[in-house]
Parts: sequence; structure tokens; C-alpha cells
Amino acid sequence: RWTTLRGFAKRGLDLIDVESTVSALHQAGWVEIRRRRDRSGTLQATQLRLAEGAIDAASRFLGERTPSERQQLVDQLVQGLRDLRAAPRPPIPERVFVRRLLGQTKVVRLRDLRVALEGAVGCRLEELVRFHVDSVLTAGPVRYRIRGVNVDLRGSAPWTAVTEAASAELSDVVIEGTVELVTIENQTVFESLLYEGLAKTAVVVFTAGYLGTVQRNWIASLVGAGVRRVRHWGDLDPWGLDIYRDLRDWLRTVDPDVVVEPWRMGPAPLERADTQKLTSEDWVKLHRYLALKDAPLRETAEAMRRLGRKLEQEALLDAPAAESGCAAQIQVD
Repeated sequence: RWTTLRGFAKRGLDLIDVESTVSALHQAGWVEIRRRRDRSGTLQATQLRLAEGAIDAASRFLGERTPSERQQLVDQLVQGLRDLRAAPRPPIPERVFVRRLLGQTKVVRLRDLRVALEGAVGCRLEELVRFHVDSVLTAGPVRYRIRGVNVDLRGSAPWTAVTEAASAELSDVVIEGTVELVTIENQTVFESLLYEGLAKTAVVVFTAGYLGTVQRNWIASLVGAGVRRVRHWGDLDPWGLDIYRDLRDWLRTVDPDVVVEPWRMGPAPLERADTQKLTSEDWVKLHRYLALKDAPLRETAEAMRRLGRKLEQEALLDAPAAESGCAAQIQVD
């Protein structure tokens, strides 16, 4: 609404500054302005909204790849991978491949484009490219067997690192005394909950953001061993909401009977005084998230848009577990 624009201005700016900015955005094609005539017959601005294509325009402005640029990159990578497959050789390091193809080592992470690349090339990336060894940090009453060796996670404190190779080979996974899994986005929170004793009543996994191959392998093994409920705690920002959505949607494909729930990700903490303003990148991500028809945590996302604020999950560690409901919520029903 036009009457609320002043609330988006930084300190020291007035409504004229805001309206000038909106005018520039309108001329650039980023926003559409809705007007209606007042009693004197003069057209007055009443509302504005993002114009069609504004998100792509913002992506270019922020230095992100547009859909067409992303597709061009995928096509280039696919051709490079096909060339590797046509001349069989041991997998080459990812950064060597990327530098050879694109001139820089860090311009892209192949695993971020795994679905598109593997679908086009017809094989797993690991058959052609060698990545740094990934691992998933986890703790809890879990035992498994690998290469004839019995491994008990309780033998290592505060957590055990399950490597990607191990996650693909292990067997005979046994969970003792619990059927609940708690996934945590950030390592500080993950370790803090372990020191509070959470791993005595649940299996706890550090996701390190979006799930990678090792996290998916390991969590799938835990589900196969009897996990019936998964709780996820992530940042209260657009990325944290989307990480939960990605986890939920993937787990539905693993076992639709597993209950997947967010934990401590409701809208109330966004009213705290120690929240931060959404950045321009956050706004783009939030608009994309809200455009998803089946996006979970919609109440939280709407509050985030209304308030223009976000909160790192570490901020919620200030409250004792008993006050936050941590101990009570983690118990298996």
C-alpha cells in the first residue's frame, strides 16, 4: 500500500525520497503502480506490486544468474562432462575440471546442479569428477556395521563424522531407545544441543544447510532403521524456510509415513528486538518462496515479509532449554 511506503525507508529519509525511489523502479520496469481518482478527479497512487520479470531483473542486479544464464552454464558443463565420459579416465578433481572449462575454480559447485547434470549426462557425477570428501556430523544411540567393523556413535564425543563413502556402504543400522531424529541447520546450535544432552533421547544430525548426498544417505539409513518422526530447526530467514521445505519434500519420497515437523520456527521470534533486516538477496528468495504453492511455514514467511526481519537460530540459544520448551518438545510422544 502506498501509505505504508514510509516504513520501508532508512532512517533520515522521508516519503519524497521513497516515492522518488519507487518512480525510478517503475521507470526501470521493476514495479507496477496502481492508481485511482480521488474526489477531485485527480489520479492518486494507492498500491504497487512487483512487475512480471522483476525477480529476474533483481537477480541480474544482484549478480545472480538468470534462468537463461543458468541454462547456458548447465549446457556448457554437460558438454564438458560428456567429453570426460567419452574418453574414460579416473575421475578428475572438481576444481581442475571447472577451471579447465570456465577459467576459474570457484565459479560453480557441480553438486549444486547435480539433478540437471546427471539427468543430461546419464551417470553420477562421482563417476567423472572427484569431490572433496564430505561427511555428516551426527550423535545419538546408533550402531552400524561397515566392512566388518561395528561402529557405535556413542564411542565418540560430542559427535561422529560419517563420511560419504561410509554412508553408502554401511549396513545393520540399529537405533536404541528412540525413533526420533532432530536435524539442525547450523553447527553452533547442533553442538550446543548435544552438550545439553539431546543425543540421549534423539538422533541428532547437522545438515550444514541444504542436504547433500552424504546427509541424504545417512538420514535414509536412519529412516530405514525405524525413525518415524523428524524435527528440523533452522534459521528464521528465507533460506532456512526453504531448507526445511527441501528436507520435508525429500523425506516424503523416502517414506511418506514419516512425520516431518519444524521445530522452533514459528513467527513469534521475529518480533524480538535482536532481529536483523532482510537483505535484498533475502527479499528475492522470500518472494520466490512465497510463490511456491506447497511452501510450508507460510505463517512465518508472511510475518517475515510483513516485518522485513529475520533471525539466526543461534539467538534462541540465549533462553534456557526449560524455558524454550526444548526438553519437553524433544521427548518422543
